[in-house]
Amino acid sequence: MLLNDDFTILEVLIAVAFVYLVSVFIIKRISLKRKEEILNRYSSLRRQSLKLQKTLSQHVLTESTDALIPQGQVSYADFYRQLKSNHVYNLSDKQLSKVKNTNNLLFLSKAERNLQEQEQKLKNAEQLISGTLVLQ
Repeated sequence: MLLNDDFTILEVLIAVAFVYLVSVFIIKRISLKRKEEILNRYSSLRRQSLKLQKTLSQHVLTESTDALIPQGQVSYADFYRQLKSNHVYNLSDKQLSKVKNTNNLLFLSKAERNLQEQEQKLKNAEQLISGTLVLQ
């Protein structure tokens, strides 16, 4: 009788260990796939931000730095500084390395939300200046 109970406990422990290992494997695969998608999106947004910064920089160098953006209340030079600061704070190599070095799903979710925010900010910035500058 005691031997059957011991085998039952052993079978349950093996089943629990198996379920744990399978769930860890599945979660790791999901996080790696999600991280890859986030890194691709991150790279795309970085390129988009740098392109917009280059366009604004060229405009500031060739035109008056005090000229105001027609639809906005800010000068091109100030807008360029804001864009550059936002890039350094949100799309820098430091932020990229944090995403590369983690598999934490909570951190990846936070990074994904941040990227959605950055995507919207860049879209708004492009719309703001699209009427006055040719985006390269």
